[in-house]
Amino acid sequence: MRGEGREKDAGAMDGAPESLPPATHGEAHVATLPYRSGAHPDVVQLARRLPPLPVCAARLLADERHPHGRIEALVDILSADSAVASNVLQTINSAMFGLRHPVLSVRHAAALLGPRALRSIALSFAMMEAIPVSMPVPFDRGAFRSDALMRALFARSFAERRLAGERERAFMAALLADAAVPFLADAHSEYADILEQWRRSERSLADLERAVQGWDHAAAGAFLLESWGFPRDLVCAIGVHASPLEDAQEEEERDSSAGTPAGNLATIVAIAAMVPSARRSPAHGAKPFVRAAMAELGYSAQELVRTIARNRSAFEELRGLFHIDEPGVFPIFNRLVAEASLQEELLDA
Repeated sequence: MRGEGREKDAGAMDGAPESLPPATHGEAHVATLPYRSGAHPDVVQLARRLPPLPVCAARLLADERHPHGRIEALVDILSADSAVASNVLQTINSAMFGLRHPVLSVRHAAALLGPRALRSIALSFAMMEAIPVSMPVPFDRGAFRSDALMRALFARSFAERRLAGERERAFMAALLADAAVPFLADAHSEYADILEQWRRSERSLADLERAVQGWDHAAAGAFLLESWGFPRDLVCAIGVHASPLEDAQEEEERDSSAGTPAGNLATIVAIAAMVPSARRSPAHGAKPFVRAAMAELGYSAQELVRTIARNRSAFEELRGLFHIDEPGVFPIFNRLVAEASLQEELLDA
Protein backbone atom coordinates (compact mmCIF):
# COMPACT_ATOMS: atom_id res chain seq x y z
CA MET A 1 0.00 0.00 0.00
CA ARG A 2 2.99 2.22 -0.38
CA GLY A 3 2.37 4.71 -3.17
CA GLU A 4 5.02 6.58 -5.10
CA GLY A 5 5.54 10.26 -4.59
CA ARG A 6 4.41 10.12 -0.95
CA GLU A 7 5.43 12.78 1.54
CA LYS A 8 8.19 11.82 3.92
CA ASP A 9 7.20 10.31 7.23
CA ALA A 10 6.39 12.62 10.08
CA GLY A 11 9.19 13.29 12.52
CA ALA A 12 9.99 10.61 15.04
CA MET A 13 7.65 10.51 17.98
CA ASP A 14 9.00 12.84 20.64
CA GLY A 15 9.86 10.99 23.79
CA ALA A 16 8.10 7.63 23.53
CA PRO A 17 6.73 7.00 27.02
CA GLU A 18 9.04 5.45 29.56
CA SER A 19 6.18 4.82 31.98
CA LEU A 20 2.41 4.88 31.90
CA PRO A 21 1.09 7.67 29.72
CA PRO A 22 -1.14 10.16 31.52
CA ALA A 23 -4.86 9.50 31.60
CA THR A 24 -6.51 11.16 28.64
CA HIS A 25 -9.42 13.59 28.94
CA GLY A 26 -8.99 13.55 32.71
CA GLU A 27 -10.86 10.31 33.38
CA ALA A 28 -9.72 9.00 36.73
CA HIS A 29 -10.65 5.43 35.89
CA VAL A 30 -8.47 5.18 32.81
CA ALA A 31 -5.46 3.93 34.78
CA THR A 32 -7.40 0.83 35.87
CA LEU A 33 -8.19 -0.38 32.36
CA PRO A 34 -6.96 -3.85 31.37
CA TYR A 35 -4.69 -2.44 28.66
CA ARG A 36 -2.60 -0.71 31.32
CA SER A 37 -0.79 -4.02 31.75
CA GLY A 38 0.65 -3.19 28.34
CA ALA A 39 3.12 -0.87 30.10
CA HIS A 40 5.38 -3.90 30.62
CA PRO A 41 9.07 -2.98 30.12
CA ASP A 42 9.13 -4.99 26.88
CA VAL A 43 6.26 -2.93 25.48
CA VAL A 44 7.81 0.34 26.63
CA GLN A 45 11.03 -0.65 24.89
CA LEU A 46 9.06 -1.49 21.76
CA ALA A 47 7.40 1.93 21.86
CA ARG A 48 10.83 3.57 21.94
CA ARG A 49 11.77 1.80 18.72
CA LEU A 50 8.57 2.51 16.82
CA PRO A 51 9.04 4.00 13.39
CA PRO A 52 7.52 7.43 12.82
CA LEU A 53 3.94 7.40 11.67
CA PRO A 54 3.31 8.00 7.98
CA VAL A 55 2.80 11.73 7.60
CA CYS A 56 -0.82 11.33 6.49
CA ALA A 57 -1.69 9.31 9.60
CA ALA A 58 0.07 11.82 11.87
CA ARG A 59 -1.81 14.72 10.31
CA LEU A 60 -5.15 12.89 10.49
CA LEU A 61 -4.61 12.17 14.20
CA ALA A 62 -3.72 15.81 14.81
CA ASP A 63 -6.92 16.80 13.02
CA GLU A 64 -8.86 14.29 15.16
CA ARG A 65 -7.64 16.03 18.31
CA HIS A 66 -8.47 19.50 17.05
CA PRO A 67 -11.59 20.76 18.85
CA HIS A 68 -12.86 22.57 15.76
CA GLY A 69 -11.77 20.35 12.90
CA ARG A 70 -12.76 21.76 9.52
CA ILE A 71 -13.67 19.88 6.39
CA GLU A 72 -11.20 22.04 4.49
CA ALA A 73 -8.32 20.88 6.69
CA LEU A 74 -9.27 17.23 6.18
CA VAL A 75 -9.54 17.72 2.42
CA ASP A 76 -6.08 19.31 2.38
CA ILE A 77 -4.58 16.38 4.31
CA LEU A 78 -5.99 13.77 1.96
CA SER A 79 -5.24 15.80 -1.16
CA ALA A 80 -1.57 15.66 -0.19
CA ASP A 81 -1.55 11.84 -0.20
CA SER A 82 -2.81 10.50 -3.49
CA ALA A 83 -2.51 6.82 -2.49
CA VAL A 84 -4.66 7.14 0.63
CA ALA A 85 -7.15 9.42 -1.17
CA SER A 86 -7.50 6.90 -4.01
CA ASN A 87 -8.11 4.02 -1.60
CA VAL A 88 -10.67 6.08 0.31
CA LEU A 89 -12.61 6.95 -2.83
CA GLN A 90 -12.56 3.37 -4.11
CA THR A 91 -13.88 2.17 -0.76
CA ILE A 92 -16.66 4.75 -0.64
CA ASN A 93 -17.68 3.84 -4.18
CA SER A 94 -17.77 0.12 -3.40
CA ALA A 95 -20.92 -1.91 -2.90
CA MET A 96 -20.29 -1.76 0.85
CA PHE A 97 -21.59 1.83 0.85
CA GLY A 98 -24.28 1.25 -1.74
CA LEU A 99 -24.32 4.81 -3.02
CA ARG A 100 -26.57 5.59 -5.98
CA HIS A 101 -24.09 8.01 -7.54
CA PRO A 102 -20.27 7.84 -7.56
CA VAL A 103 -18.18 10.05 -5.30
CA LEU A 104 -15.54 11.67 -7.49
CA SER A 105 -13.52 13.78 -5.05
CA VAL A 106 -12.35 13.92 -1.46
CA ARG A 107 -14.32 17.12 -1.00
CA HIS A 108 -17.50 15.40 -2.19
CA ALA A 109 -16.78 12.50 0.21
CA ALA A 110 -16.30 14.89 3.13
CA ALA A 111 -19.59 16.65 2.40
CA LEU A 112 -21.45 13.36 1.99
CA LEU A 113 -20.07 11.38 4.95
CA GLY A 114 -18.96 14.11 7.31
CA PRO A 115 -15.40 14.62 8.58
CA ARG A 116 -15.52 12.03 11.38
CA ALA A 117 -16.49 9.11 9.14
CA LEU A 118 -14.15 10.16 6.33
CA ARG A 119 -11.25 10.59 8.75
CA SER A 120 -11.84 7.08 10.12
CA ILE A 121 -11.74 5.55 6.63
CA ALA A 122 -8.60 7.48 5.74
CA LEU A 123 -6.86 6.58 9.01
CA SER A 124 -7.65 2.92 8.37
CA PHE A 125 -5.59 3.01 5.18
CA ALA A 126 -2.93 5.40 6.44
CA MET A 127 -2.21 3.29 9.51
CA MET A 128 -1.70 0.15 7.43
CA GLU A 129 1.35 1.97 6.07
CA ALA A 130 2.89 1.80 9.54
CA ILE A 131 2.90 -2.01 9.57
CA PRO A 132 6.44 -3.38 9.09
CA VAL A 133 7.04 -4.50 5.51
CA SER A 134 9.85 -7.02 6.06
CA MET A 135 10.61 -8.92 9.23
CA PRO A 136 13.45 -11.15 10.43
CA VAL A 137 10.98 -13.84 11.56
CA PRO A 138 8.38 -15.74 9.53
CA PHE A 139 5.17 -13.74 9.50
CA ASP A 140 2.27 -14.13 7.10
CA ARG A 141 1.42 -10.53 6.25
CA GLY A 142 -1.27 -11.59 3.80
CA ALA A 143 -3.10 -13.62 6.44
CA PHE A 144 -2.67 -10.79 8.95
CA ARG A 145 -4.28 -8.31 6.57
CA SER A 146 -7.00 -10.82 5.68
CA ASP A 147 -7.88 -11.21 9.36
CA ALA A 148 -7.88 -7.45 9.88
CA LEU A 149 -10.13 -6.70 6.90
CA MET A 150 -12.52 -9.55 7.61
CA ARG A 151 -13.00 -8.51 11.24
CA ALA A 152 -13.27 -4.83 10.31
CA LEU A 153 -16.11 -5.64 7.92
CA PHE A 154 -17.99 -7.52 10.62
CA ALA A 155 -17.42 -4.71 13.12
CA ARG A 156 -18.84 -2.26 10.61
CA SER A 157 -21.91 -4.46 10.14
CA PHE A 158 -22.40 -4.74 13.89
CA ALA A 159 -22.08 -0.98 14.33
CA GLU A 160 -24.68 -0.42 11.62
CA ARG A 161 -27.02 -2.45 13.79
CA ARG A 162 -26.08 -1.19 17.25
CA LEU A 163 -24.04 2.01 17.00
CA ALA A 164 -25.64 4.35 14.48
CA GLY A 165 -23.26 6.81 12.86
CA GLU A 166 -20.11 4.97 13.99
CA ARG A 167 -19.74 2.32 11.29
CA GLU A 168 -16.41 3.63 10.02
CA ARG A 169 -15.13 4.11 13.56
CA ALA A 170 -15.86 0.46 14.31
CA PHE A 171 -14.24 -0.57 11.02
CA MET A 172 -11.04 1.27 11.94
CA ALA A 173 -10.96 -0.05 15.51
CA ALA A 174 -11.30 -3.68 14.41
CA LEU A 175 -8.82 -3.19 11.55
CA LEU A 176 -6.19 -1.96 14.02
CA ALA A 177 -7.09 -4.25 16.91
CA ASP A 178 -4.12 -6.58 16.31
CA ALA A 179 -1.75 -3.84 15.14
CA ALA A 180 0.82 -4.72 17.80
CA VAL A 181 1.32 -8.28 16.48
CA PRO A 182 3.55 -7.46 13.49
CA PHE A 183 5.55 -4.97 15.58
CA LEU A 184 6.08 -7.64 18.24
CA ALA A 185 7.08 -10.16 15.58
CA ASP A 186 9.49 -7.63 14.12
CA ALA A 187 11.04 -6.70 17.46
CA HIS A 188 11.26 -10.09 19.23
CA SER A 189 12.40 -13.21 17.41
CA GLU A 190 11.04 -15.38 20.23
CA TYR A 191 7.55 -14.05 19.51
CA ALA A 192 7.55 -16.25 16.41
CA ASP A 193 7.47 -19.26 18.75
CA ILE A 194 4.31 -17.92 20.40
CA LEU A 195 2.67 -17.38 17.01
CA GLU A 196 3.58 -20.87 15.85
CA GLN A 197 2.30 -22.44 19.08
CA TRP A 198 -0.94 -20.49 18.70
CA ARG A 199 -1.36 -21.57 15.08
CA ARG A 200 -1.17 -25.22 16.09
CA SER A 201 -3.21 -25.06 19.29
CA GLU A 202 -6.81 -24.39 20.26
CA ARG A 203 -5.91 -21.65 22.74
CA SER A 204 -6.31 -17.98 21.96
CA LEU A 205 -3.23 -15.94 21.10
CA ALA A 206 -3.86 -13.68 24.09
CA ASP A 207 -3.96 -16.65 26.46
CA LEU A 208 -0.62 -17.92 25.19
CA GLU A 209 0.93 -14.46 25.35
CA ARG A 210 -0.17 -13.97 28.94
CA ALA A 211 1.15 -17.40 29.92
CA VAL A 212 4.55 -16.79 28.35
CA GLN A 213 5.19 -13.08 28.85
CA GLY A 214 2.56 -11.81 31.28
CA TRP A 215 0.79 -9.47 28.83
CA ASP A 216 -0.99 -9.76 25.50
CA HIS A 217 -0.99 -8.05 22.10
CA ALA A 218 -4.23 -6.20 22.87
CA ALA A 219 -2.69 -4.49 25.89
CA ALA A 220 0.44 -3.74 23.89
CA GLY A 221 -1.59 -2.41 20.98
CA ALA A 222 -3.58 -0.06 23.18
CA PHE A 223 -0.39 1.25 24.75
CA LEU A 224 1.19 1.84 21.34
CA LEU A 225 -1.89 3.52 19.88
CA GLU A 226 -2.17 5.78 22.90
CA SER A 227 1.49 6.64 22.46
CA TRP A 228 0.67 7.70 18.91
CA GLY A 229 -2.18 9.89 20.15
CA PHE A 230 -5.24 7.85 19.19
CA PRO A 231 -8.50 8.86 20.89
CA ARG A 232 -9.50 7.15 24.08
CA ASP A 233 -12.55 5.26 22.79
CA LEU A 234 -10.45 3.45 20.20
CA VAL A 235 -7.60 2.80 22.64
CA CYS A 236 -9.94 1.27 25.20
CA ALA A 237 -11.82 -0.86 22.65
CA ILE A 238 -8.53 -2.26 21.33
CA GLY A 239 -7.16 -2.76 24.84
CA VAL A 240 -9.97 -5.11 25.88
CA HIS A 241 -10.77 -6.81 22.58
CA ALA A 242 -8.85 -10.00 23.45
CA SER A 243 -10.18 -10.20 27.02
CA PRO A 244 -13.38 -11.94 28.09
CA LEU A 245 -16.42 -10.19 26.63
CA GLU A 246 -17.45 -9.14 30.13
CA ASP A 247 -14.42 -6.82 30.27
CA ALA A 248 -15.57 -4.94 27.18
CA GLN A 249 -19.06 -4.62 28.58
CA GLU A 250 -17.70 -3.47 31.94
CA GLU A 251 -15.67 -0.77 30.19
CA GLU A 252 -18.79 0.44 28.42
CA GLU A 253 -20.63 0.63 31.74
CA ARG A 254 -17.81 2.75 33.18
CA ASP A 255 -17.94 5.05 30.18
CA SER A 256 -21.72 5.36 30.51
CA SER A 257 -21.48 6.27 34.19
CA ALA A 258 -18.77 8.82 33.37
CA GLY A 259 -20.90 10.39 30.67
CA THR A 260 -18.69 9.22 27.79
CA PRO A 261 -20.70 8.30 24.67
CA ALA A 262 -18.69 5.15 23.87
CA GLY A 263 -21.81 3.16 23.04
CA ASN A 264 -21.15 -0.47 22.14
CA LEU A 265 -17.78 0.02 20.43
CA ALA A 266 -15.76 -2.18 22.79
CA THR A 267 -18.28 -5.02 22.62
CA ILE A 268 -18.56 -4.73 18.84
CA VAL A 269 -14.78 -4.92 18.37
CA ALA A 270 -14.46 -7.78 20.86
CA ILE A 271 -17.08 -9.89 19.05
CA ALA A 272 -15.63 -9.09 15.62
CA ALA A 273 -12.23 -10.21 16.94
CA MET A 274 -13.72 -13.67 17.54
CA VAL A 275 -13.91 -14.30 13.77
CA PRO A 276 -11.57 -17.25 13.05
CA SER A 277 -8.13 -16.40 11.72
CA ALA A 278 -6.86 -17.20 8.23
CA ARG A 279 -3.70 -18.43 9.97
CA ARG A 280 -5.54 -21.31 11.64
CA SER A 281 -8.21 -23.90 10.94
CA PRO A 282 -11.66 -22.31 10.31
CA ALA A 283 -12.98 -24.52 13.12
CA HIS A 284 -11.21 -22.38 15.73
CA GLY A 285 -13.61 -19.73 16.97
CA ALA A 286 -16.59 -20.13 14.64
CA LYS A 287 -19.01 -21.29 17.32
CA PRO A 288 -18.13 -18.61 19.94
CA PHE A 289 -18.38 -15.89 17.30
CA VAL A 290 -21.80 -17.00 16.05
CA ARG A 291 -23.15 -17.46 19.57
CA ALA A 292 -21.89 -14.04 20.69
CA ALA A 293 -23.36 -12.29 17.64
CA MET A 294 -26.73 -13.89 18.29
CA ALA A 295 -26.76 -13.52 22.07
CA GLU A 296 -25.14 -10.11 22.51
CA LEU A 297 -26.11 -8.32 19.29
CA GLY A 298 -29.55 -9.87 18.76
CA TYR A 299 -28.97 -11.49 15.38
CA SER A 300 -31.20 -14.29 14.23
CA ALA A 301 -29.44 -17.09 12.40
CA GLN A 302 -30.87 -15.96 9.06
CA GLU A 303 -29.86 -12.34 9.64
CA LEU A 304 -26.36 -13.44 10.50
CA VAL A 305 -26.11 -15.61 7.38
CA ARG A 306 -27.08 -12.60 5.25
CA THR A 307 -24.50 -10.46 7.04
CA ILE A 308 -21.81 -13.09 6.44
CA ALA A 309 -22.70 -13.19 2.73
CA ARG A 310 -22.54 -9.39 2.41
CA ASN A 311 -19.18 -9.26 4.15
CA ARG A 312 -17.80 -12.01 1.97
CA SER A 313 -18.71 -9.96 -1.12
CA ALA A 314 -17.26 -6.80 0.43
CA PHE A 315 -14.03 -8.63 1.28
CA GLU A 316 -13.63 -9.81 -2.30
CA GLU A 317 -14.22 -6.30 -3.60
CA LEU A 318 -11.87 -4.53 -1.18
CA ARG A 319 -9.03 -7.01 -0.72
CA GLY A 320 -7.02 -5.54 -3.58
CA LEU A 321 -6.84 -2.20 -1.75
CA PHE A 322 -5.20 -4.02 1.16
CA HIS A 323 -2.79 -5.94 -1.10
CA ILE A 324 -4.30 -9.30 -0.18
CA ASP A 325 -3.41 -11.66 -3.03
CA GLU A 326 -4.38 -15.07 -1.63
CA PRO A 327 -6.86 -14.40 1.14
CA GLY A 328 -7.58 -17.96 2.28
CA VAL A 329 -10.63 -16.70 4.16
CA PHE A 330 -13.47 -18.14 2.11
CA PRO A 331 -13.45 -21.43 4.07
CA ILE A 332 -13.93 -19.23 7.14
CA PHE A 333 -17.00 -17.55 5.68
CA ASN A 334 -18.35 -21.00 4.74
CA ARG A 335 -17.74 -22.30 8.26
CA LEU A 336 -19.52 -19.29 9.79
CA VAL A 337 -22.56 -19.90 7.58
CA ALA A 338 -22.58 -23.57 8.55
CA GLU A 339 -22.32 -22.71 12.25
CA ALA A 340 -25.12 -20.13 12.04
CA SER A 341 -27.33 -22.66 10.24
CA LEU A 342 -26.56 -25.23 12.93
CA GLN A 343 -27.54 -22.79 15.65
CA GLU A 344 -30.82 -22.16 13.84
CA GLU A 345 -31.52 -25.91 13.76
CA LEU A 346 -30.75 -26.20 17.48
CA LEU A 347 -33.14 -23.35 18.25
CA ASP A 348 -35.87 -24.90 16.13
CA ALA A 349 -35.42 -28.36 17.67
